[in-house]
Amino acid sequence: MGKGEEMRSTPILAAAIGGPLWLIGLPNYAHPEVLADCGPSSGTGYYLMTPAITAKDAGWKKEKEEPGGFQLVRSGADFDIFFTDALGTRSAKADGATVSLGSTNEQLGILNILVTYSGTGVLESYLFNLAAKNVAYTVTKTRTPVPLARLLVASCQ
Repeated sequence: MGKGEEMRSTPILAAAIGGPLWLIGLPNYAHPEVLADCGPSSGTGYYLMTPAITAKDAGWKKEKEEPGGFQLVRSGADFDIFFTDALGTRSAKADGATVSLGSTNEQLGILNILVTYSGTGVLESYLFNLAAKNVAYTVTKTRTPVPLARLLVASCQ
């Protein structure tokens, strides 16, 4: 990559995050902006066999559709996920999570957002395609009687 190329970003991701990616690391006290507004999710889960889960119930299972939705919100260099369901709207950060930008693919408009709920055994990884307006994400839970890994998808606006 030439010197001028490393600072260039494509219009898709640059528009979504408010400028070239190298600006993400700079303080920006702008108002929060919704990068993706995603609807209900569906997918599959893999349930590990434990004393609480028999061999018959372990393995791959189709997940019920997750009603509600969620939003990816950026405020300056900070990200958060806001969930809306029957209980109302809540923030991953307000629930005690660390939300961080994992990686990007500027040419395709891809953002990977990592959400870690410290001490709970819950990890989430969101792969947003801002150009195609969809998201695939994983949820893994280890500190529960029912350890599982889920892969879900949703359409976004």
